Amino acid sequence: MRRSPAKLSRVCRGSAAVAVRPASAFYTFDTATNGSGPTDATGNGRNGSSADAAYSTTAKVGAKAMTDGSFTVASTGVSGVATTWTVAGWLKTHTNDFDGTGSQVNGSDLIFRVKGNASGSNSQTIQFVNSGNGPESAALTDDTYYHAALVLNGGSCTAYLNGVVVATSSTSGTVGSLSAGNVSVDIPTAIDELGVWDVALTAREVARLASGRRPKNVA
Repeated sequence: MRRSPAKLSRVCRGSAAVAVRPASAFYTFDTATNGSGPTDATGNGRNGSSADAAYSTTAKVGAKAMTDGSFTVASTGVSGVATTWTVAGWLKTHTNDFDGTGSQVNGSDLIFRVKGNASGSNSQTIQFVNSGNGPESAALTDDTYYHAALVLNGGSCTAYLNGVVVATSSTSGTVGSLSAGNVSVDIPTAIDELGVWDVALTAREVARLASGRRPKNVA
């Protein structure tokens, strides 16, 4: 049966992909220059500061990613006592297995990081929430980008990897200020498309980010 144009239009609108709500702060790194912090692409003015950040064209999305050094943001627009927020971004594993920490993102606590376990069964993983014993992903492929997201919604904390839930817990944490970069200068791993939200993104929104999309307020 052939649908009328009006009915077909309604079907198309209903199947449209969900848009990701505006971020409080978002860093594409596309216009960043070595030795300076990245600009907040939302226009909210929450720019990063840095003296040693380095960028290259090995980005997952857009023109550049941060590949060395670190940056800090004094205020992300998310209160340090907030119990509802989201942090999400792309992390790239190192080209070779290692022991220790590569790139990581922190609020007042660890949010997520690339963890090297060269002497263990998992060569490289992404660990969430807690620097000591937080949940980890399965072993990851070297030199590969993975999308990590941590969503805090009241007392519930959900960790995602490539848009799929890795773990849920009652662990709480705060954002407030933000720091991101490489812990070990000899283990450079990349960070790209890093964002902070003052809302708990839905699973569909996280999956949208993991497909390479950006929030509504970032071009």
